[in-house]
Amino acid sequence: MPGIAALALALLLSSPASLRAQATDGHLIGTVLDQVGGLISGSAVTVENESTGVTWNVAADDYGAYRFNNLPVGDYRLTASADGFETASLTHIAVALNRTSTANITLQVGEVE
Repeated sequence: MPGIAALALALLLSSPASLRAQATDGHLIGTVLDQVGGLISGSAVTVENESTGVTWNVAADDYGAYRFNNLPVGDYRLTASADGFETASLTHIAVALNRTSTANITLQVGEVE
């Protein structure tokens, strides 16, 4: 009977249910900072998939931190903006399968009117 048990285990492991459980995404985290390293809370942060053009938006928390979960694998453009600061962007940020990538972004003080 050991052969039957091995066959049953092999069939179970190769079933479509186990294939559906495969991940196809990663995560992107970071902090929005000013030019002297201060945290910028409430910043508007956007990521755009460079190949599909699909975008996701979040607001940075009280510590300037942002997080995008479950992004499809690929290269992304990160853009951040906040009142009183110039908008900044980073390109070619790689999001890899089952990984958390980090991209901190720095905003420069905008012109005061």
